[in-house]
Amino acid sequence: MKDDDVTLAANLKALEWYEDSADYYASLCGDSPTEREKERLHVLARIAGDGGTILEVGSGPGAEADYLEARGVRVRRTDATAAFVEMQRANGKDADQLNIITDDFGGPYQGVLALCVLLHIAKDLHDEVLAKVAGSLAPGGGFLVSVRASQGGDSRDIVWWHRDDFVERLERAGLRVEWEDFHVDTGDDEWHSFVAVKDRAGTEG
Repeated sequence: MKDDDVTLAANLKALEWYEDSADYYASLCGDSPTEREKERLHVLARIAGDGGTILEVGSGPGAEADYLEARGVRVRRTDATAAFVEMQRANGKDADQLNIITDDFGGPYQGVLALCVLLHIAKDLHDEVLAKVAGSLAPGGGFLVSVRASQGGDSRDIVWWHRDDFVERLERAGLRVEWEDFHVDTGDDEWHSFVAVKDRAGTEG
């Protein structure tokens, strides 16, 4: 099997889990972001501005989008998992099915949001994905992303990043870090979160 085939198969494996476990995952997420999560959402909302539009990749049950929209930010809700798209539509929300690897993002947006998404994307595809993010952002737009902190290695199921290595990838895509955070969640998993801004001179996507 070619490397690309292995990479896509791993992504499909993750999607299959979410398809089968959407209700369970939603029960873990809760109805509202935590105070720590709200802080990073406020940073992105400030960059997007009143009336700005944010593309959310991997919306899941939609708590983050609900929080942002309550503060005057438009959110394009998307998920690669059909069960989450159907869940959001059942709640009266507009949502599109979008795969971060294979689909075009559209744009330009004032922000892109991808939380707990890139851990399912193999490292050999991250440059391509980050270039798509940058290409979909308006100059000065912000990208809020979380990645699993390095714990000694990678697998095809979960991808970890050293902080400096991921920042280098962001900068390579023309995205400059303006805010960051490190935290350990309730399951003892370590996370880096970043808000990176697209250079106003523009970046070819």
